Amino acid sequence: MARNKGGFVFASNFEVKLKEALDPRVVVDVKADLINKETWPYDGDTIYLYKGLVVAVAETGSLYMLVDPANATASDYSAWKQLDAEAAESIDVIDNLTSDRTDAALSAAQGKALMSEITTIAGKLQGIYSYKGSVETFDALPTEGLVAGDVYNVIAVVNNHPAGTNFAWTGTEWDALGGYLDLSAYFNKEEVAAAIKVETDRAVAEEARIEGLVTANATEIGNVKADVAKNLASIETLSTGLSEANAEIANKVDAVEGSSLISAEKLALIDTNA
Repeated sequence: MARNKGGFVFASNFEVKLKEALDPRVVVDVKADLINKETWPYDGDTIYLYKGLVVAVAETGSLYMLVDPANATASDYSAWKQLDAEAAESIDVIDNLTSDRTDAALSAAQGKALMSEITTIAGKLQGIYSYKGSVETFDALPTEGLVAGDVYNVIAVVNNHPAGTNFAWTGTEWDALGGYLDLSAYFNKEEVAAAIKVETDRAVAEEARIEGLVTANATEIGNVKADVAKNLASIETLSTGLSEANAEIANKVDAVEGSSLISAEKLALIDTNA
């Protein structure tokens, strides 16, 4: 908003021969005059003051600006803002890095110390890996604007390095951040599958052989069981015959008490006598 222009135009300066202000509103004797309605020109409730009016308090040599004309006479002086150096907020200066205050400034000496630390840390950080992004192939890696430690991911396979290998700029060349392992002495997937199939087929064949043996043995066992049953029957028959034979033997002449067999000589003699 532009300033309000005056209604009278003077083509020359005022030469004031008066020991007072040309506008008497710009000076009051004491601070209390600022909020006293009688200090100012007024008509009824209208006080002729404007926002931005700067008033000097003669007693203290302080300057106040009116920031809220509607409340110019408020007893808490909230409508007036002190402008002189006395009103400036005093800020403490701390010369250490251990304080946790939030209302104080850091000394220039500590600022210098921090700058030294920052420089030292920056020097130590040089060469630390810094991830920059991905490229499709090794040939797509940048060659300019590089700093030692810049790292790029290469999506494609690079020689013996697998896809997705990270490469770091050493300052003169790209170095892979991962070695490679020679797997030529190891089975590949096809060879592993073939070896597994051989072993599986062998196991299946062995299982079939064992099942055949089990079946054959089961048959033999059945035959043996049948033979055993027959032998048991024969044994039973022999046992019965043996029992009968034992009974017959028990009834022999020489087995009967008080009897005996005739000897061959006596039998011959009887035959002769006959």
